[in-house]
Amino acid sequence: MLSVVRLDLVARGRDWTSSTDGRLDAQMVGLIFRATARRSGKCRRIEGGLMAEGFGKDVNDYLNAFVALADAKAAGFLAAGLTVGAAVLEIATTTAVASFFRWVSIATLAASVGANASVIFPRLPSGRRGLVFWEDIRSRRDLDDYIREATGLTEPQVEAEYAAQNYFVSDIVHRKHVWVRRGIGLFLVGVGSAVVAYLTE
Repeated sequence: MLSVVRLDLVARGRDWTSSTDGRLDAQMVGLIFRATARRSGKCRRIEGGLMAEGFGKDVNDYLNAFVALADAKAAGFLAAGLTVGAAVLEIATTTAVASFFRWVSIATLAASVGANASVIFPRLPSGRRGLVFWEDIRSRRDLDDYIREATGLTEPQVEAEYAAQNYFVSDIVHRKHVWVRRGIGLFLVGVGSAVVAYLTE
């Protein structure tokens, strides 16, 4: 379905990507979304526009997939940092240059482990009484209280709940990937310093 929309857009001769990073233009995303919603028939009109049913849930799933991706990367480089760090500690240096790079490697690998650990460390943010995030759900007095609130929501209110949750999750996704990038960068510096230490010892 998206391929049909894409062909339609290409036929119009428009450049739908950003000039800096090649990401899809926001206008193109909107057109694809509306075309998909119209063709599936699962859409409703709100404030003069079209919104597919379950849009907020789809966005939430999308964001959570990137949370899982960041956690998986962080866990992998955390394990790698610990393994390489243990090996670097076994290097017996005999020159000042080797000793310097050995300690640089140890320090950067330790920082990498810390950065990646911060990514997978559980976060429990809560600043509202929403109906999606588990910490907000458990803040209700009892099950009946939560059921009463959840079943009383209208469709626009359901989308509003997901919109609020997605806003907070997007910040978590951003911070996780920032620290994953830092962790990977520190890991590469640590490995490079370890190689120099080994070759000059």
